[in-house]
Amino acid sequence: MRSVGIGLNTLLFGLIALFLWVDFFQPDFILSKGMIIATLVVVVIGRVYVLNSLRAGKAENIIFGIMFNLYFMLMLILFNFMGGESQAGFGFDGFLFWIIVVLFVYDTQKRWSKLKYLKKEAKPA
Repeated sequence: MRSVGIGLNTLLFGLIALFLWVDFFQPDFILSKGMIIATLVVVVIGRVYVLNSLRAGKAENIIFGIMFNLYFMLMLILFNFMGGESQAGFGFDGFLFWIIVVLFVYDTQKRWSKLKYLKKEAKPA
């Protein structure tokens, strides 16, 4: 079952890259943006289901969140340098993008601190 989770994570990263590529460069492509988004939603729901059934560790979830957000930002940088322009408004010049980044950093720091506290409390003195 763990390999299913890894496969879903890999599929999620690939679909994000595909969605951003279609958004930035508008190629003639078999799948529409709506179909890609629907597939993304299905993969995310499947990933949540698999992680819940595996009882994946909180540290793994925090690390995945960090990796996912770094990957998303690196893809934005790459596609901007390649000369693309987002039609959906993804970009570093948007105010909403930076609010989301700040909220993500805050949430990650809060969850990491809570995890460290729980591990500290669980250790016998």
